[in-house]
Amino acid sequence: MGRGKNYLTTTCLVHFMYDDIRFEHHLRGITIAAIPNGRLQDRYNPTVDEGIGLVGRNAPSLDEDFRVRVSFSRLRLRAAWRVQTLNYDEITQECTGSWQL
Repeated sequence: MGRGKNYLTTTCLVHFMYDDIRFEHHLRGITIAAIPNGRLQDRYNPTVDEGIGLVGRNAPSLDEDFRVRVSFSRLRLRAAWRVQTLNYDEITQECTGSWQL
């Protein structure tokens, strides 16, 4: 299958951004992020203070696990191609954007 090559799995996520106008959600744009594989830990999270993660919301009182959020701005600084943004025009119903390298 891999013909002797090693491949890294990449998780992609899509973050939808909305404006709330008169109790209605209006799509403003989306951010697409390619989250680096854990094998790239040394590059993307060299130290606790220099990583791409932020502390997420959790409720220790409810015995929830610790959560981490991805910082798009920190990830963009390390590899801009991993974070892409598309803007949505509600009138024309079109997305626009340009690939960031």
